[in-house]
Amino acid sequence: KLVEDVINNDGQLLVTKDTMITSRIITRLKFYSIPFVYIEKKVKEEPKEVSYYKKIEDTKDFKKFNYSLQCGVRELESSTQRMILYNEEVNVESLYSLVDQISNDTGNGLHLMTMLQCIRDYDDLIFVHSLNVALICNVMADWLKMSEYDKKMLTIAGLLHDVGKTLIPKEILSKTSKLTEEEYKVVRSHAAKGYELIRDKNIDQRVKLAVLQHHERCDGKGYPFGFESNKISDFAKIIAIADVYDAMTANRAYRQGFCPFDVIETFEKEGYQKYDTKFLLTFLERISECYLHTSVLLSNGQQGEIIMLNDTQLSKPIVKVNDEYIDLKERADLSIQSLL
Repeated sequence: KLVEDVINNDGQLLVTKDTMITSRIITRLKFYSIPFVYIEKKVKEEPKEVSYYKKIEDTKDFKKFNYSLQCGVRELESSTQRMILYNEEVNVESLYSLVDQISNDTGNGLHLMTMLQCIRDYDDLIFVHSLNVALICNVMADWLKMSEYDKKMLTIAGLLHDVGKTLIPKEILSKTSKLTEEEYKVVRSHAAKGYELIRDKNIDQRVKLAVLQHHERCDGKGYPFGFESNKISDFAKIIAIADVYDAMTANRAYRQGFCPFDVIETFEKEGYQKYDTKFLLTFLERISECYLHTSVLLSNGQQGEIIMLNDTQLSKPIVKVNDEYIDLKERADLSIQSLL
């Protein structure tokens, strides 16, 4: 366990003293480029619990969901290839049916978001991710009370948002070491390349703008144009949130996915300038609800159950540990390490 707090160069507290070192903590430290930490050795191993994700993966509902998602990924890949190779139009009805069927099978948005958390080990950097983002957008459309037509178009935008990555060399996309400046420019070009692919297609203009602008940020620090909030389309703003959430929680060859509460905390600390708050607040409120009454492992090794959310700090819920109620908002020394 750590013998002192870990603080980055900006003075941000990353991990508190006495936290047990796990693979997830190591991933977090690597993510923030922390070169070393001081630890106390000879710590008793944590008991091996059946993980939260594993419990869900063993259910019939998830196995059906997983099969449907794999079928959808294959159809999305095939449809995208036909569009690129044969200049086919975007078949909106066919593509939307892929997402709509999966969404309907899960019953409701919160259940679907829970299922999505188990789709973490497919190292497909384009089509699995694109379908995940489309499913999140489909749910968000309901949360935002969009019309059926707008819901369909937002979902299609989610499916196609990374279509430009099909034109990026695979060796760059799958590279596990740090990208060179030139390689990073190539990856960033996917937004413009994707827009060029669908620019002349007979499809809603908002879909095209979402493909082009989903890496723009409200503070003007995104790409490809560095647009500020008033120049970014609403679809692009929504997809930006779904895109980042799925990317951070997904496992990659070079790192393990982050705990959802780590991602929620990152959004709370850094997101209100980067993302449109009318979309971000709705997303964070509803995604947090997915984990009410879920068992969690705290950073001090204790296990408990989330029993209530803190509206002003969703990443810090109230956790019941045995007969004690711990308000993480009032405990800077504690955080949720993982779901159980």
